[in-house]
Amino acid sequence: MYSICMHAAAMHWTMPEGAELEIARIDDLPLINPDLEETVEGGATRFPPSVERLRQQVAAADAIFFATPEYNYSMPAPLKNAIDWVSRPLPKNEWAQKPTAIATIAGGFSGMLGRQAICVAADFVDLLILQKPAFFYNQWGPGGPPFNGAGEPTAEVSKRLGALMVALIDWTHRLEQK
Repeated sequence: MYSICMHAAAMHWTMPEGAELEIARIDDLPLINPDLEETVEGGATRFPPSVERLRQQVAAADAIFFATPEYNYSMPAPLKNAIDWVSRPLPKNEWAQKPTAIATIAGGFSGMLGRQAICVAADFVDLLILQKPAFFYNQWGPGGPPFNGAGEPTAEVSKRLGALMVALIDWTHRLEQK
């Protein structure tokens, strides 16, 4: 639930004016399996429809924002699956050179290890990870739950998530000018 709330918070409460955020669906992707890829005329690869939809969304994006929990000191399996599908087939990796921000909410280490797992995969697929400001939130920490019962972010979450979105947009613009 917190991942959806983070995306909603980014879209409705913390996005700078003029910026847009599109949530990409990953819950309907098949498990990564090269046997589901089909080579078509001209040597292009055809993917299952849900994979092709995600690949097109990533290709069209100026930047990437991952809002995710941490599971067992790592990223959730559906996110890893999505990262793998969009990177296929090499060398046509749709993630390459996309500015990327990560926000994690978890207990214990506040999602730092999940973020680290994403960074390892991101390094291989050539995502450009924004290092600061970092967004980690301990859902059981002294700040309490990050969202109220209506799914609205607390003042702290709104401020920190807003700073992350502004930094990602600014960085994306700087990279586009190079």
